[in-house]
Amino acid sequence: MVKRIVEKDVARRVKTVNDKLPFKEAGDTKVRRPISMHGKQRAWIINGLRHLKAPTVIATLVALIFAVPGLDFERPIDRLETFAGCMSVTKGEWEEGRKAVPFDVTYSSDMDLLSAQGFANALYHACNVLPGSGSMSAPVCSTFVIVSRGSTHRSPTNPLGRQDSESVRQGTILANRALVILFILAAKGCWTILEQPASSCMEHLPLFQYFLRLVPQVKMFMRMGDHGGPTPKPTLLYSSHACIAGLNDFRTMPQHRNREITVRYTNRAGEKRWHGGKDMKGSQSYPRQFGVSLARLRTLHEKRNKRKAVRFLRAARRTTNDFDTRVRINKAWTDGADLSSVISYLSQK
Repeated sequence: MVKRIVEKDVARRVKTVNDKLPFKEAGDTKVRRPISMHGKQRAWIINGLRHLKAPTVIATLVALIFAVPGLDFERPIDRLETFAGCMSVTKGEWEEGRKAVPFDVTYSSDMDLLSAQGFANALYHACNVLPGSGSMSAPVCSTFVIVSRGSTHRSPTNPLGRQDSESVRQGTILANRALVILFILAAKGCWTILEQPASSCMEHLPLFQYFLRLVPQVKMFMRMGDHGGPTPKPTLLYSSHACIAGLNDFRTMPQHRNREITVRYTNRAGEKRWHGGKDMKGSQSYPRQFGVSLARLRTLHEKRNKRKAVRFLRAARRTTNDFDTRVRINKAWTDGADLSSVISYLSQK
């Protein structure tokens, strides 16, 4: 019954999320800004970023978000799913009774993480997540996986790949902007998960390595086929909390179907090659059971994670750490995530 209600209600929920986005392509939606949660959220995030020794430029973005008049922080959310696609994770959260927000460019151009207003909207939602809550992120992997390396030239030793390719450049920006969002959520002790196919070399990006040094992650290998996927699909999850290992307890019997994910061939030179098959695009979506499993796992550890977040916030309030003010580091984040355009956009609000 709950599943049917959630499925029937999807369109209304997505429209509600889109209508409440504060940053629009044409004009801004002005809403009342209560003071209480506004001040608390700002303090939590700034203190947390300082405790993590995050780059100054990320704290600047946060300060600019909270300086925009009219933003509503009185109704915080429990889960943010960026690159949400078919919303499997979000729907699982809704079924567990939590307030989750799906965020994807396919819903609205105001959710385009490559645009200034789209990323500003994502930053707003990240700032509005409750401490100890969660997020799921799956940055576009098409230029990072092994199938595309012949054209992107990406590899673990050369993760940036072809600098003259627009798609490669955009893929890097999206990955780095996803990390900025994870920094903000980590500053509130949230349980964050970033997903990539097992062959992705995204973790070798310089800014990803920097993030891992400051916010250690549990790297877990899994197969989507164990959670209702039509193919095995080896997958990597980067989790801020070790309880992600409990996902294995929710595995189901694999029910693989014949799909053309990759096509292997030998070229005229006698070299063995392969490329994506006709069903590869469809394999990107999470199976419904994966979202259900994550939501139930989160419910199982919810109280413990909230207590962990409270301890982190207390430590952050008393911290003697400071932001990373090194020019080289802040320039790397500003350039790598194309933050100048976002800072300029927010400064005008």
